[in-house]
Amino acid sequence: MRTFTQAHSIAILPAADARMVPAWLPSRPVRTADRSHREEIDMFENQQHDDVEKFIHADAETRRLYFRHKELDSKLEDAGRGCLALGDEALTQMKREKLQAKVQLQRMWDRWQQSRH
Repeated sequence: MRTFTQAHSIAILPAADARMVPAWLPSRPVRTADRSHREEIDMFENQQHDDVEKFIHADAETRRLYFRHKELDSKLEDAGRGCLALGDEALTQMKREKLQAKVQLQRMWDRWQQSRH
């Protein structure tokens, strides 16, 4: 007769091996600073950092849209790593909203640049 402990024992897994790590996991933890810096570079490629900062803080709508884009980027990254469970429909909607925010921010950037010259 088996005791409760024997019937419900917990298996101890060996240390993680590179072959056991899913391909979708990042090779190293992504720090928030890495993500925000990368995103600034992607969104405002070849722009002066000071100009980007002035633009982002120029008005409330720009700030709101920029930080919403960053929030969506973070959530999508978490979903990609498997840390945030999202259905296909929710994932698609978030991607659409992120892209729309990026396009709108690019238009706002172009207008802001023109107004400065």
